Amino acid sequence: MASGYGIKSGYEYESWEASNFPILCENCLGDNPYVRMIKQQFGKACKICDRPFDVFRWRPSGSRYKTTEICQTCAKVKNACQCCVMDLQYGLPVHVRDQFLAQGGYQVAPEAESDVAREWYVCVLFLEITQKKNKTQLPY
Repeated sequence: MASGYGIKSGYEYESWEASNFPILCENCLGDNPYVRMIKQQFGKACKICDRPFDVFRWRPSGSRYKTTEICQTCAKVKNACQCCVMDLQYGLPVHVRDQFLAQGGYQVAPEAESDVAREWYVCVLFLEITQKKNKTQLPY
């Protein structure tokens, strides 16, 4: 029987993101300007940072249903589409673009190796994005 003492619940939900519309490329969005989006709050974990995010499903111009795969924080940091995880500017897969930029001597977003480091890095980036501070200057 729980007595009600101890852990405060809900503290981890403050760092989860909620969004109204996904960040998508033109290929994933489709030709029809009237797309019906289905939103599921905190439906999946992000493929990059393992944090819950709002999942969107839609059906672009009669093809199969598409869903978002990464959260908006990772999409903004990597300048990538949330559905196909391709670069929004060049249309390349993100890992290929990062390899080319690293060979050219540019700084790319680092990948954290442990769960704690990944959570800390994403929290710092989320705070920078929400407070409009761009301390990390990335070439994309």
